[in-house]
Amino acid sequence: TAVGREPIVRVELVDTVNNALVAMRYLKVKWVKEAGERELSHAFADSIYYCSNYTGRIGTQEMNEDIYDKA
Repeated sequence: TAVGREPIVRVELVDTVNNALVAMRYLKVKWVKEAGERELSHAFADSIYYCSNYTGRIGTQEMNEDIYDKA
């Protein structure tokens, strides 16, 4: 089984209109038998998830302090 393994996966964000690589990152995934749930206190504005009128942005510091440190 995959439980207990921690593979590193490559994730790519591709602009399919211009056929261009926008960003590429490597993520480490830990497979566990049971996943726990953890509530994050950070409130995301709905507009962040819409591409047509994107104006919001989560910066590195905000992501590190509000998401990664609490996840």
